[in-house]
Amino acid sequence: MERTIVWFRADLRLHDNPLLHHSAAQPRWGRDVFYVYCADPQLFSGRLRVTGLPKVGPRRAAFMRQCVQDLRRSLRSRGSELLVFCAAAAAVLPRLTAARSGGGQVGDASAAGGEQGLQAVRVLATAGVTPEEQQEERAVEEALGRLRREAGGPAASLERVWGLTLYHVEDLPYRDVRRELPMVFAPFGRAVRGNFKAADATAVAAARRGEAGVPIREELPRPVLAKAPPAALTVDSLEDLASAWPEAAPYPVELPTEPADSKAERWWDEILVGGETAGLQRLAEFLARDVRSYKETRNRLVGLRYSSKLSAWTAAGCVSPRRAAHALREWEAKNTRSGEPTPSTAHILSEFGWRDYLILLSWKCGPRLFQLRGPGRVQQSWRRDAELEAKLFQGRTGLPLVDAAIREMAVSGFMSNRARQFVASYVIVDLKLDWRVGAELFESLLVDYDVHANWGNWMRAAGVDGQGFGHSGSRWFNLAEERDRFDPRGDFVKLWVSELASVPARYIHIPWTMPLEEQRRAGCMIGKDYPAPPDSPSKQALDGSADPALQNPELFATTREGKTQGARGGKGRGGGRGSRGRGSAAGGPPEVRWPGGDERDQGPPGGTWRPKRRWGNSNQQGAL
Repeated sequence: MERTIVWFRADLRLHDNPLLHHSAAQPRWGRDVFYVYCADPQLFSGRLRVTGLPKVGPRRAAFMRQCVQDLRRSLRSRGSELLVFCAAAAAVLPRLTAARSGGGQVGDASAAGGEQGLQAVRVLATAGVTPEEQQEERAVEEALGRLRREAGGPAASLERVWGLTLYHVEDLPYRDVRRELPMVFAPFGRAVRGNFKAADATAVAAARRGEAGVPIREELPRPVLAKAPPAALTVDSLEDLASAWPEAAPYPVELPTEPADSKAERWWDEILVGGETAGLQRLAEFLARDVRSYKETRNRLVGLRYSSKLSAWTAAGCVSPRRAAHALREWEAKNTRSGEPTPSTAHILSEFGWRDYLILLSWKCGPRLFQLRGPGRVQQSWRRDAELEAKLFQGRTGLPLVDAAIREMAVSGFMSNRARQFVASYVIVDLKLDWRVGAELFESLLVDYDVHANWGNWMRAAGVDGQGFGHSGSRWFNLAEERDRFDPRGDFVKLWVSELASVPARYIHIPWTMPLEEQRRAGCMIGKDYPAPPDSPSKQALDGSADPALQNPELFATTREGKTQGARGGKGRGGGRGSRGRGSAAGGPPEVRWPGGDERDQGPPGGTWRPKRRWGNSNQQGAL
């Protein structure tokens, strides 16, 4: 007799799940199946190595618990069961290989010899690509081998199944992805072009020859699920997840706990509900109401409907990228005359292409992705400053736009795409802090944290990918430009920074310039109620004390305004419109997303082959 253990990690769904499909594909393995999730306390209660921040903040911990609860409900509604353990997988899974289906409790010494007639056990897991994921897999393999050697258990093995990406790794035009994947997106973007044709051998061969885009495979059929295991095997499985879930480690500094407007937190409580059920509902609502305008609205800062918000569910594996892509294709067929992509649907699909690229890039970079000098071995003068880092964590840097974004993330677990770009730029370019401080802050607080997108984009924004600053993903986001384009009236700042609620509009982004009498009237004394910012290029651009085009020409050349002036050959102020805080209305949608880039890294250039599906100039970073 054979047993299969399906080990769920970041793949918490029933639809289009390669793990479930693989577990049911071979009849001899399909009768004795356990579905398992391990809430490892070292993950949920651990700390990050650079900053000491909790690895998982309370918002993401609650979201993940909801995801697991939803998966368990779905399995139970189909006569199956999800076993949930508060322990490391390497401690749990070997015990399940030795458990007796006929009544021995999990971990009983009486069951150590394995069930009579149990000849082989396989553990199925979605293949991880980062060092931490792979270390977890190796620990499970070692524990399985140790059990067989020391307790005479059945032959047991770990089988890895690919299931992370929209485009299957076997269909890509690379013999060795880790060696051949380029460090810039453009060549990869030329390969993945939103091809919905059948992913047969002919289509894959054409893609590898560069004659067509890599095909997007059809969704996998919903598999037949195994029946729930005997009740005796569920004794150690957690039933009340809310009370038994591992607690997050405390934060070393006090974080913001509420927004200036309490309705803002309620928005996120209503929308960021974990689980496949909520994720698919969000996808359906987005397609029904907001997809048509996505390309125009995606960079806004305030509201629930300016972007899809799908990133939290794709990060947890609750919504399959293929489900989202095929749903977009169905929407196009029903809602456009020709059935062809719209600018918005094409842009969303391009972001899934970016998501795939960042997953593969993290695989390629390995441990260097998380090192200060990065995979490019770039030597830069980074600094650590405990006081400055504490102010960053608390959203008290003195720059209102940055502080509003940090506080939104601390309170809600979400930060908009655009805010992630300018916050990263401020940490890296203006403050010159160790870029990993920002990456770990995002890792700790974001509900939609995705290791590949987060670390890949921070690495690129820091310019340590070896491509040079101003190329690939590194650039300066001038906060004066960001203010003028995305928060000219200060609505975003007033929503999240309560100290500035009564500050006049002309000072809302530069409160340190308020005369003392204005500070008294607004009830906001700078240096007491709200901090003054440290000197930096963005601070100077905001208050007009220096022209970045003259003061910092190399930085200015990487900004949107700098590139526009460079293309025209013109000169002028680089502080953004209204450089002293009296900006006009925000401009149109930007051409570049997180974390920026030049034309070398903006998707496939023109040529003899012209794709019907237009690719947006997007760097997918998590906040779809």
